Amino acid sequence: MSKKIYYATTVLMDAETAASEIDRVLNETLYQSQPGYIGIPTNIWYTNISSPSLKTPLKTELPGNDSGVEERAVTQIRGLIETSSKPVIVVDRGATRNLVFSEVETLCEVTNFPSFSNPWGKGAVLEASDRFGGLYYGSGSKPDIKEAVESSNCVFWIGKLSSDTNTAEFTEYIKLDKIMELQRFWISMDGRKVDLKMQTVLQKLNEHFQSTPLKLEHGWSSMPCTPYSKLEAAVPSEKLTQAWLWPRFAGFLLPNNILAIETGTSQTGIRDTHFPKSFRAFTQQIFRPH
Repeated sequence: MSKKIYYATTVLMDAETAASEIDRVLNETLYQSQPGYIGIPTNIWYTNISSPSLKTPLKTELPGNDSGVEERAVTQIRGLIETSSKPVIVVDRGATRNLVFSEVETLCEVTNFPSFSNPWGKGAVLEASDRFGGLYYGSGSKPDIKEAVESSNCVFWIGKLSSDTNTAEFTEYIKLDKIMELQRFWISMDGRKVDLKMQTVLQKLNEHFQSTPLKLEHGWSSMPCTPYSKLEAAVPSEKLTQAWLWPRFAGFLLPNNILAIETGTSQTGIRDTHFPKSFRAFTQQIFRPH
């Protein structure tokens, strides 16, 4: 059954190959950022195995991109942005899962585009920024947020994952040729996919934009939306509701904290919680297989 769920699997049946099998599964799991499974039968549990492999570190970083392909992609991305109208950045689950927080933060700063997150990517964008626009999830979004994202003809979408709950039953109405999508192992521009790793591309884009600032003729003159609805001061006269509670949950959060969000009610309610400065969050959903 595990072969249908996990990327790399093994059941340790031989002490001679146990160490190499453990390393294989761990390395493949880290490389793919997918679940792995190691089965250890009871009859081998206490068996001694060789230890030299412990001296070889696991591979925790991805290899670099083809420099020529990457350079052409960065140039093309810049061209698409500079000829676009009202570009925006949308940050999704893949950004959190691949830990590109610093790259995303820098990109938002150097471009100064309005930035949004999806429910499963909440916490990957710093919400204390005055360029944070709120959560975009299709028809479930605040109307002004939905209008801002869907009216853009250049949506820079990092770690995109359309799903029933993350995009309100797949109701994100954005044409594919308007999306520049970045995933762990590939990026998509103008509807064409290129085999380049997201993290390195983001780093190169940031270097490029910092050395030569973008020139936009049709950018945003002001923020097109507000991230959260106005908080009502009144205390409910009857039972407390989820709608009343979650916006006020922000009062318990501190800057530089990390929040773990469970699947279910909290995953839905946290959408209305405004995170403080330098605050990060992880939802359980990011650990689900693709």
